[in-house]
Amino acid sequence: MERETIERELRRNRSTLTLVGLGVIAFGAWSVVKTVLILTLRVGDPLGEGALPENVPPELARAVFYGVIAFFLVIDLALRLYVGLSARREGLYGKKGSAYIVLACLLAALSLYSCVYTASTIWSSDGQEDTQTSEPYHFDPREGEGIDDSIVSTLVEITATVTLFELIVAGVRVKRLSKLAAEREA
Repeated sequence: MERETIERELRRNRSTLTLVGLGVIAFGAWSVVKTVLILTLRVGDPLGEGALPENVPPELARAVFYGVIAFFLVIDLALRLYVGLSARREGLYGKKGSAYIVLACLLAALSLYSCVYTASTIWSSDGQEDTQTSEPYHFDPREGEGIDDSIVSTLVEITATVTLFELIVAGVRVKRLSKLAAEREA
């Protein structure tokens, strides 16, 4: 590979890292906003009726529930911030460790699982019973949730997953091309 070609590819992949890193950060912020909106706008008890033993105060159960959700949201956002900022730093300034690529692989695997899960809610209306209500699944837009929500969630999750895979590919290419460019100069 010629030196000019290596440099051009390196610049292109670094630019991709910079943009995709910002996308990873944006999807992290979106997941927090989406979860907060879901928890605040849905009517009813998030834990469901009869889900708790009688000796557990509902206020304590809700506090623990929201605390666990907040804990995982903070971890998810922190990981996405680290991956996104590290990718941007690699794209803008060059050398950065490979840990962000490994974490991006973990996030991509989790995001892929989320895609499959949210997509499965679209096709779950085939007459199977809901395990919580023992009634067949149905989608009624008047109830505030339905197939539209599942389709939008699935599309957003697919986009987030593609963004992570793009980051992984660009990160690996930058590492490989940087090493190749250093060998050419030596």
